[in-house]
Amino acid sequence: MFFFTDYEAIRLHGSTPNAGILVPDSNFRSGNLSALCVNGFTGPGGICSDINSQGQSVDQIYFPGTTTPVPNNIIPGGSISGISTAIETVWPTGTAVVGTGVESLTVGVPSSNSVNRFNPRMDWNVGQADHVFAAAHTEFGVGYSYDINPGPAGRQTGRDANYAITVGETHTFSPSTLNDFRFGYTHRIGDRTPFGAGATSPASFGINGIPNCLSSMPDTGGGNKCGTPGVSVTGYASFANGGMLYEPASTFHFSDTISKLVGRHSLKAGAQFDHYSIDNYQPNGVDGAFSFNGTATNGGIKTEGNAFADFLFGALGGSDSVQVQNAFVSSRAWSYSFFVQDDFKFSPKVTLNLGLRWQYDQSFHETHHGDAFFDPCAIFYSGKDPSCVPQWEQFGVGGTPDTTLDPSKHQFEPRIGLAWNPMAGFVVRAGYGIMHPGYVGHGRAGDGQPGPNLLATTPIASGTNWNNLPPITNPSVSAITAPIPVNFNVSFSSWAPRRQYPTYTQLWNLTLEKQFGSKTVAQIGYVGSKGTHLPINYAYNICQQTPASTAALPNPFDFVGPTSSPYCPAAAAAVNAGSGFDAVYCCLTVNPGWWGLSSSIYHSMQAQFDHRFSHGFSMLANFTWSKLIDDSSSDWGGFWSLDALGQDFYNRKAERSVSAGDIPLRFTLAPIVELPFGPGKRWLSSGVGGEVLGGWRVASIYTIQAGTPFGVTDNNYGFCNGAGVLEDRPMLIGNPAAISGSRRSPNLWFNNQAFDFSGTCPGANLVTIPPSSCCDVTKAFGDAPRFFPNVRNPGVDNLDLSLQKDFKIPAGEQTKLVFSADFFNLPNHAQFSEPNSDPKTGYFPAALGQRGSGFGTISSTSLPNRTIQLGLHLYF
Repeated sequence: MFFFTDYEAIRLHGSTPNAGILVPDSNFRSGNLSALCVNGFTGPGGICSDINSQGQSVDQIYFPGTTTPVPNNIIPGGSISGISTAIETVWPTGTAVVGTGVESLTVGVPSSNSVNRFNPRMDWNVGQADHVFAAAHTEFGVGYSYDINPGPAGRQTGRDANYAITVGETHTFSPSTLNDFRFGYTHRIGDRTPFGAGATSPASFGINGIPNCLSSMPDTGGGNKCGTPGVSVTGYASFANGGMLYEPASTFHFSDTISKLVGRHSLKAGAQFDHYSIDNYQPNGVDGAFSFNGTATNGGIKTEGNAFADFLFGALGGSDSVQVQNAFVSSRAWSYSFFVQDDFKFSPKVTLNLGLRWQYDQSFHETHHGDAFFDPCAIFYSGKDPSCVPQWEQFGVGGTPDTTLDPSKHQFEPRIGLAWNPMAGFVVRAGYGIMHPGYVGHGRAGDGQPGPNLLATTPIASGTNWNNLPPITNPSVSAITAPIPVNFNVSFSSWAPRRQYPTYTQLWNLTLEKQFGSKTVAQIGYVGSKGTHLPINYAYNICQQTPASTAALPNPFDFVGPTSSPYCPAAAAAVNAGSGFDAVYCCLTVNPGWWGLSSSIYHSMQAQFDHRFSHGFSMLANFTWSKLIDDSSSDWGGFWSLDALGQDFYNRKAERSVSAGDIPLRFTLAPIVELPFGPGKRWLSSGVGGEVLGGWRVASIYTIQAGTPFGVTDNNYGFCNGAGVLEDRPMLIGNPAAISGSRRSPNLWFNNQAFDFSGTCPGANLVTIPPSSCCDVTKAFGDAPRFFPNVRNPGVDNLDLSLQKDFKIPAGEQTKLVFSADFFNLPNHAQFSEPNSDPKTGYFPAALGQRGSGFGTISSTSLPNRTIQLGLHLYF
């Protein structure tokens, strides 16, 4: 019997500078917005006399919902919302003026992370024919991160509680036949609080009527302090707050493989069974998502108004909501697979690998029967049937199947491989295969989505004052299967057809490998893949407008919105009737569920050089040159680091671009050098010098990598032009890559003046045609791509170094103590993060020694500054 264990503890504490954070100045905070008016005020009412180049009045603010101007743009103290005043107490103050009412500052954002890992393993030869092993992995930790507020109101807590157990038994029946059995159990808990959890809640700021989160949620004070309200004000850094997640998930794994040698054939056959369990609590808007865009204080004149004035009055902009979830979304599914494989020694120089796998993935079912899709009877899909009635499909209720789609029984996965050894030390390898990824990892509920009886979203209409919110829907745990009415609750619902082609990926490769001597191998190869029926990014709206229907709206847009949808006319009528008002503009947003409408293609040249350790030296080098193209880079549309949100669901050609994960060039070099000093070495083989300098090793990893492509993330959700899409892209009027090489810097990473943003609601100092205009409905569907192939986010140029020394311990021949000093980012180079991709923040160029800030600028780094880690490892 052999037993092994280790324990690893990591404590990481530090801070990262976040520069160019835009905040309101002291005058604006107090209600004095008179600086907006450049040419002064006239008349006894103090009316701003500013006129833009089109002869339109600008820069005047009005009392919300009226045509009454605010005299001299100074909001009376009694009109300023107490909630807004409370929010200002957690909004950092600036240090440098960068624009009218706008200051910037740099915040040292602290971070802290503690991790403990324990990994035991046991191997036991029960007899000559049986070998048993068991291994476990545990990881427990806690980390703290912050948004723009480095205090308690801006702190987010994340916890790890993961463990995995694997047991295996290998039985040898004969010299040519053996059997491998594996059992595994994995359990993890995704645990992440909103910012401010444990310290604040909406009620702390005076926002009433928002229910608490579940009392069982860790770090929330028993559900009473679930975090700071999420606030977004056009032109300023937001502190959006949608981070709530508590998700215990488990997997049971069973597999068995039998292997047999028959002449020149090495045969294998086996089966695998996996059970998935996901319990999800994720009300992203548990603290409320509140936005202010200037529409409430424009007095009905589209060129007037100010977003910060809206904030001071507390008048919301329209893309606002609160989410409440009072029970876990508990999803379960099985996956089964069987395979056969033959490694056939065709000749002494040729080996063929032939295999076939069949896989069956169950669609997930929710144990409370709380999953639900809203079928909008879209005219190109279910609406082709004239009898289609817009309704909620409640899975497992009233005879409806308890899963969201019909699993495919045709997931066959052929695989073929070839190894040809035409001469000594030279091998040609090739392979082709098909794989099906299944549904695990998609959304809150596998391939389903919770309905409003389980996860309720309350949309808040434009102009609502957050001092007087509408009743927030608080779903009852005892009524999860109750009938769901068709009204404004369809906002951000999901739908997908039951019958679909299965998602699959084809993979292929051709590799040449050459051995030089006994220790060195070089290889070069072509590797490619093609994804078909991939799940579409669910950040689209099936019931969006067309370019033509959007262009028919009042221009500039009147923020009233369309009353129907050309793609979902029946759903529009039903939602309006059920809501008692025209709810298309605010609420008819139906996202695609698990729906295989996307595709991808990947080509690469990959090279590797491997010199195995000899004479005190080893080296591994890898180089990849590649291109990845797709029309959806991830079905997790809410994670903007993985994909940009979708614009036109019905124009897949316009959505196709280089992928969010496209990294065209990557090179890594990893040498290890054993210093030639000490006993048994070339120099200083004895004496004090040998003891001090002997036994040292130097290892390093150098990585240089091109950046991922840049994409605009203007997620106004179509509220600024009525298009009803989730991504407003600008019109291209120039070359965004005109700034490149040494001309670009964190102050401006690309040419942000190459876009026309007049089709949406941009922040200050960005181009609109004509100037100072917005909301042009004829430009609602911009022609900018999802991602720009010629505008790249900062890449990686990083060197890590490790020094190690062995110390012999007189406690047996195998006992030694290893000291290591690890240096991450040894040169302390700034590894910049992605530039600001949100045009709502505007742009404030660098001036008078101040950094640039806003759209197109970089305010932080993606990797920490130089980090030094010291370690001791005892081997016995």
